[in-house]
Amino acid sequence: MIDQPSWCKVAEVELVYKTKVKASERLCVRSSHDSYCILEEIWDENKINMLEQFKVLLLNRANRVVGVYQASSGGITGTIADSRLILATAIKSLAVSIILSHNHPSGNFLGTPGSGKSYFVIRHVITQHIQKGFTMFVYDFKFDDLSKIAYNTWLKNRHRYVKAPRFFVINFDDLSRSHRCNPLEPSAMTDITDAAESARTILMGLNREWIKRQGDFFVESPINFLTAVIWYLKKYRDGEFCTLAHVIE
Repeated sequence: MIDQPSWCKVAEVELVYKTKVKASERLCVRSSHDSYCILEEIWDENKINMLEQFKVLLLNRANRVVGVYQASSGGITGTIADSRLILATAIKSLAVSIILSHNHPSGNFLGTPGSGKSYFVIRHVITQHIQKGFTMFVYDFKFDDLSKIAYNTWLKNRHRYVKAPRFFVINFDDLSRSHRCNPLEPSAMTDITDAAESARTILMGLNREWIKRQGDFFVESPINFLTAVIWYLKKYRDGEFCTLAHVIE
């Protein structure tokens, strides 16, 4: 018999699933409220406001709960879940779908960077609103992640709109990939307070330290001056030269 080389010798993996709960007795998840109620029951009330934990609901094809897996238990400010262990558990339990959950002892439900807000929350807000015929302004802080989602959803659903919508992108980092726009559109300014708001936004954006010094003479004086310039250009020749470029010049 020929001996196999060492690199051919691997361990055999066998998946075994055992349960004492009858299929008819398993809890069924029909809505987000159902999953919330189940998680509320299984979560340790003595720890939910003390430390972060990550739990996974494992569901079968009928959306019945085949099990709950605690992926990790961390500290006050965070917890780390290993996706490999979560997937391995899902496979071993023969789960068809999973529901990921974790608590925030701080009470801040916005989540930390990388917690999945864009994928699990914002993505659905964008797609569902477009599918229902809404228009929207999307601030893509991770350009072009959200822009791709909005654009592809718009392409698939623009036939649903009574009036065909248009898609525009304003990109301040790469002007070659941006539509042109006038942030000082004169027809949108009905009062001098609109000019004052535009002036304050422009100068505060250029001088971030001024945000802490609002009310100071040397901060308010240039804002008032820029307000006068914007309002004059709005009135002059019906706003023909009321653009950001002319204001800067």
